[in-house]
Amino acid sequence: MPRRTWRARPAAGRWCCCSATAQPTTWTCTMHATWPRTSGAPAPTPHAPASRRPCWTRPPCVICHVRWPIASRRPAEAARALNPPSTRPIRRQASNHSRMPGFPGLPSRRQGSATIPTSVREDLPREAHIASLLEIASRVRGAIYLYALIWVVISQTGHFYERHTTFVLANAAGLFVVGVMRTLLHLKLAVLLRSDFERTARAFRVLTSVHCLHWGLLCAITLQWKEAEALRPYMLLVGVGVAQGGTMMISIDRVLGVAYPMAGLTPVVLAALMNPTRDNLVLATMCVIFGLYVVASARVVSNDYWSGQVARLTSEERARQLEIVSITDSLTQLPNRLFFNQQFAVEWAEARRLAQPLAVAVVDLDHFKRINDRYGHLFGDVCLRAAADALQDELKRPSDLVARYGGEEFVLLLRNTDLEGAVAVANRLAERMRGVELARAGHSVGLSCSIGVCATVPLAEQDPDSLLQRADEALYRAKHLGRDQVVALGDKDRADRGEPALTA
Repeated sequence: MPRRTWRARPAAGRWCCCSATAQPTTWTCTMHATWPRTSGAPAPTPHAPASRRPCWTRPPCVICHVRWPIASRRPAEAARALNPPSTRPIRRQASNHSRMPGFPGLPSRRQGSATIPTSVREDLPREAHIASLLEIASRVRGAIYLYALIWVVISQTGHFYERHTTFVLANAAGLFVVGVMRTLLHLKLAVLLRSDFERTARAFRVLTSVHCLHWGLLCAITLQWKEAEALRPYMLLVGVGVAQGGTMMISIDRVLGVAYPMAGLTPVVLAALMNPTRDNLVLATMCVIFGLYVVASARVVSNDYWSGQVARLTSEERARQLEIVSITDSLTQLPNRLFFNQQFAVEWAEARRLAQPLAVAVVDLDHFKRINDRYGHLFGDVCLRAAADALQDELKRPSDLVARYGGEEFVLLLRNTDLEGAVAVANRLAERMRGVELARAGHSVGLSCSIGVCATVPLAEQDPDSLLQRADEALYRAKHLGRDQVVALGDKDRADRGEPALTA
């Protein structure tokens, strides 16, 4: 499978894929990226095949809805840009019950509300609503053809089938055809919901309610037709079971929780009122009371289901936020050392499998302690953030990674890059750092950095830490030679063979 990396889908004239400060609205992997034709930028091409698994901590592609790994950009920036694939904007609700922000638009679990507001339910990700309809479809799959079967069985009462065979078979065929239509819809339900949710959901609700409506009409006929009087108690008994049992199964959906029982009970009430005898009025009254009870029960079941969804999504979002916090440096908003070590292990294994070069560059700000002592630690933090922005902005490939390694040290991970290419990148970074000027107390403070570079093609018996050690040795040489320069070393095997180090 082609490797997928991340770019933001640009809104016309609003956002550039190289901007570090703009806020994209949706995310797309490079397999499905769309780019403005006016920018003149070529369409992205997939990278070489690589073994990458989907990663739940990354924003999903708005087209394929798969959360693929990301090897670059800032984790906090990716978190801010995360927007679930939904056509409805998420309205945030303020909550004073917890300092930890929950899922956008969802109430805190500490609020203890038994009713989920309609606006909150609608603002859930589209996938949550799709999952609810798929859950209903799986629940009712085994009962779709029971309507026709039960009708044929009840029609055997009092020789009704022998006397009115055409009527029985016509209604059985109608119930069976509706069942076939529902089955065909269920087979493609997931695909249709993701392509046209509103229309598919409407068709699903209509076909589900039609079955109950048909049964309600048959019950109404038995109330008015003397020939079907023998079927009346059985039809009403089954109708009560269909209205209650079926509603409880499909009450996840608020519309079906009301439409389904009403479709079955309304024809019975109208038929009873058309012949307002004492018994029929009692029947109509009981149907109304029963309908209200079923709808109220369905509302409770629906609230329980969506409360569980809210709790689950809130828990997942908080876990994702904690994961991002754990791998993000709070000062520079770059990936921290933990994230770098994890990514370095992945890239090392992949480079060894594909026999590709892997480069590491260690960046150290020159005279940073002097800046801290002279201008204070707050200004030192400003310098670190400026340096982080400069390093991040200068990286051109999505697969390149820059992380804060500790103190005033940063580390770069360059996949599929040999020593010569890594030196070129390091020289570009050093030149960019020289252009950073900060004002403090009427003085202009410039930044510079020393960079140690090392590259290797990983071997099976080689220790990954050896690459970092060689890059650190190169950094030490750069500082020993006077700082503000780039020193490159090959791997240890290269040095043992006596090949000279490349110095820029």
